[in-house]
Amino acid sequence: MKESLIQKMKALSNECRVDLMLELAKASGPVCVGELADSIGVAEARVSRALQILSYAGLIVAERSGTRVFYDLNSNDCVAMSLCKCMVGAVEIRKK
Repeated sequence: MKESLIQKMKALSNECRVDLMLELAKASGPVCVGELADSIGVAEARVSRALQILSYAGLIVAERSGTRVFYDLNSNDCVAMSLCKCMVGAVEIRKK
């Protein structure tokens, strides 16, 4: 359990990955790499690598549909959801 939490926290130690988590939290459903890249203004290759790290940490899940892969928050992991809620809350507080 401790190692899993450390892995999740390390995955969130990068601005691009935090931005992706926030975008996924705002999305109404799964989102593809291209849409995420456009929304945060980063190259698709960088987004793809960041999503791979987040997925490996268990923070997000991926689902293939034809040639595209769609990503969403891992709603089955209570730690992942708690971390995401904390991040969204922190962003909202910072805006005020």
